[in-house]
Amino acid sequence: MTFIDDLFFKAAELNYDKIALKYGDKDISYRSLTKLVNDYADWLSNSGVRNGSIVAVILPRTPEVVAVLLAILKLCAIFVPVDKNYPFALKQYMVSDSECRFLVTDSPEKYVCPKILLLNDLAELNQAKRLIIQNKRTASDPAYHIYTSGSTGNPKGVKIKHESVVNLINNAAPLTGMTFTRSIPFISSISFDMMVHELVISLCLGMTVFIATEHEIKNPRFLARLISRADTLLLTPSRFRQLLLVDKKGSFFKDKQYIYFGGEALSQDILLLCKDKSKAKIFNLYGPSETTLFAAYADLTYTNEISIGMPVSGVFLHILDDDLELADEGTMGQIAISGAGVGLGYANSPELSRKLFIENKNITEGAIFLTGDIGWKRSDGSYMYEGRKDSQVKYLGYRIELQEIESKANLFRNIDESICSIINELDNPILALFYTAEYNVNQNELRTYLSSQLPDYMIPSFYQKIKEIPITNNGKINRNGELLAKSIVKEKKMMAKEKYRKIVERLIVEICSESQDLITQGKEKLIDELGFDSIGIMRLIVMVEDRFNISFDDEMMLITSVNTVSSLTDLVYSLVGKQMKSSKYRG
Repeated sequence: MTFIDDLFFKAAELNYDKIALKYGDKDISYRSLTKLVNDYADWLSNSGVRNGSIVAVILPRTPEVVAVLLAILKLCAIFVPVDKNYPFALKQYMVSDSECRFLVTDSPEKYVCPKILLLNDLAELNQAKRLIIQNKRTASDPAYHIYTSGSTGNPKGVKIKHESVVNLINNAAPLTGMTFTRSIPFISSISFDMMVHELVISLCLGMTVFIATEHEIKNPRFLARLISRADTLLLTPSRFRQLLLVDKKGSFFKDKQYIYFGGEALSQDILLLCKDKSKAKIFNLYGPSETTLFAAYADLTYTNEISIGMPVSGVFLHILDDDLELADEGTMGQIAISGAGVGLGYANSPELSRKLFIENKNITEGAIFLTGDIGWKRSDGSYMYEGRKDSQVKYLGYRIELQEIESKANLFRNIDESICSIINELDNPILALFYTAEYNVNQNELRTYLSSQLPDYMIPSFYQKIKEIPITNNGKINRNGELLAKSIVKEKKMMAKEKYRKIVERLIVEICSESQDLITQGKEKLIDELGFDSIGIMRLIVMVEDRFNISFDDEMMLITSVNTVSSLTDLVYSLVGKQMKSSKYRG
């Protein structure tokens, strides 16, 4: 039997003096990383971590978090990665729901956990006694729990076993060009399953990983520069679009040898742009968290037709009809997945596990997972993806349950009922929350409340009160975004288009007139309170730069010191200077 940690130590032995991690100006060799992993394993074992222990990890994006995760695997324990930047309530929920016995963190805050382990420095680590513990395990034991959005109002933890990750390393990596000669950036959230690909699988193959710092993650310009240093790139189409806003020439990907898209549906315009500006091999990866990173892959390097391709060896895709029976080839149906990649179900959710991880008498590869995706099988054995069949959507690269957002919103005062949907405007999807209420609802306070309960990517950027929640003929909630937007289409379109234009125009008016009284409403409002998500903020900055022929400092991309309309106006004025008095800017 082979385990994930076995593959890491084997790769480290073969690449002992090679750089494993690059973090800022630091280079960490496989030799140094191996020592750090062993030191942390000793520290954790002395703290009581044993075979099967569930260990939550809440740490910054540093080499230390990588070593801690690998150390947990070495001890035959299970790691639960929790993004340090999540709201406290969400972090505590994940810690509690996972039933972890240990929490490794660098600051205790007020977490409730049986045993909290504060990350020690190396001097303390070296004093840890090496314990020899006989651990018996099987390849079907869980390696980690990864949390994904849930319809009950809280995320659900998927249990992924060792053999599922090992299967990808042994069978998928060679076919998709991932070898020890490659380098890749770690740019995902630690709570996003894509990080297992970027970190764990890459290190098990002897690759070099560029760790994006917290600062780089928050600043697209810095992030684009980091990405350009690696020869391989794995990201979501939404993240790709965000980077294009600040790097219009595509410098961050033009010299790549391999580009992998995953996490959401790939659009043809992105595929064609990649082909036009780079000579990279391009892969489309498909599969939900419940089936370990990706279950199928398509090499799109020499085709413009976007499919999800063929299943990874050891993994099987099936198309099921409404009765959950196998559908005929070419027939549209729900995509189900079986084989080595299928997880062990959800932690603490036996009913949901039984509902989505099922047995089928006609499928002999064990339990199958019902993805909720719609697709069909082509005559050549490859598969096509056509969308979702429920309220689960992909937004900004993350898979989210709209009902999770609704559940939180419904708890806010005065809201009777809510419905969340994706509205497509300005070539960008906008996450919108519609609600019914007898009394007034303060939308800024609603947004603040949701920000304390949900991660940033699940915070709606548009809020609208409606008379009633639309329903279908069958009496079910109608989540059709176009239908929801139809009743307010004029107001919505004006807001979507004017949201960007009016702010810039008002800046121009204020600067040209050198008057402070032309912007009275919303002048001191935070930019994100005006409904901008991360991509919207990037678009706003780019529009201001283009309009005034200026270039903001890289720090501007953080929208911290200049986070209001007024402060942004002051910055533009200071950059434009004397040009502001020329006729060019007098309108």
